[in-house]
Amino acid sequence: MSTRLRRVSLLAGLGAVLPGVALAQQDHDGPHPPSGGDGPPRVAVSATAVDPKRVGVLAGERVEWVNASIRQHTITAREGQFDSPRLRPGQRFSHPFAAAGSFAYYCRIHPNITGIVDVANVLLHASASRLVRGDAVALAGRVRPG
Repeated sequence: MSTRLRRVSLLAGLGAVLPGVALAQQDHDGPHPPSGGDGPPRVAVSATAVDPKRVGVLAGERVEWVNASIRQHTITAREGQFDSPRLRPGQRFSHPFAAAGSFAYYCRIHPNITGIVDVANVLLHASASRLVRGDAVALAGRVRPG
């Protein structure tokens, strides 16, 4: 079993044991932790994609999208929870996420532009890059206030 597969298996196992926990891997396919500093996590919308494609936040936090493209875009939830107006270049849209869940979204103008917001009550991030069975793993994270 590869190191990457072991890490994914370990993190998936933790997620199954701890309900309401999002586990953000430090590689390209896992949810990204919110950016440090003030304000909500930001997602940049370019001409062909969003960056990061997947973002993790705590329940009660908001995400902010910024149109970094010369084209207009929307931020539209697949299940209808939110829908921005058309955003011109440089415009922003934010949405608060009250409850845990995974929220897929897309641009109504360019449906191939997609992303996901993972909302949890606890966010954990593993710092280990290589794991071998029996290794200790350092986890860092945040919990929802209250």
